[in-house]
Amino acid sequence: MTDSVIGRVQSLDAENDRARKQALDLEAKLTGNTEVMAALAAEQRAVATLQVKRAALRERESDMKSLETRMADLEQKLYGGRIQNPKELGSYERELHMFKQNHGRIEEAVLSLMDETDQAERDASAAREAREAAESVRAHAGATWREELDLLRAQIVERDEVLRALRRDASVETLDFYDRLRKRMPTSAAPVRHGGCAACGIGLSADVVERAHAEDEVAVCDNCGRILYVG
Repeated sequence: MTDSVIGRVQSLDAENDRARKQALDLEAKLTGNTEVMAALAAEQRAVATLQVKRAALRERESDMKSLETRMADLEQKLYGGRIQNPKELGSYERELHMFKQNHGRIEEAVLSLMDETDQAERDASAAREAREAAESVRAHAGATWREELDLLRAQIVERDEVLRALRRDASVETLDFYDRLRKRMPTSAAPVRHGGCAACGIGLSADVVERAHAEDEVAVCDNCGRILYVG
């Protein structure tokens, strides 16, 4: 070919290839929420832990309240004056002593669970803030990515229009060969530079250079197999 139409076609194809790859990357980012999902999972784990701690605290507090009620009943029996039998009084005293020991252990457990629940609440609050921050960052980035994607798509459409016009000026034989080469060799054409192939650097015979200048022939580098053009 006497002009560089095929070279311009290749240049635009390469730009579109890069743009389409960038568009795919942006689409993957837009559909993926790795950071947000990780933050959400962490929040859910923190909330689940908090719920477990709260349930355990309620259970222990209920146990302590029930025990306190039973202790109050025993004290009423012991000190109400209705029971005079020493053996029965002794039995109640031993039972009350056991209840007080249990009450002390339960009270320690309640205090410990209160501390653990407070910490779990702080952890859940921090996890919620982290998730909200991740969502905010994702929303801002998503808007930027969407703008970039829209621009890339518009540029691809513009280049496709130019490509269609350029391909109308190239020979069908050259384009068919070029399209076949592109399936296995993205850079399918190379200009002739100083009597050699600009892609692989090998010197070209005068016959090949002549074919590269001809309008009705397809010149191919004997070394790398690329279409040669002059431009």
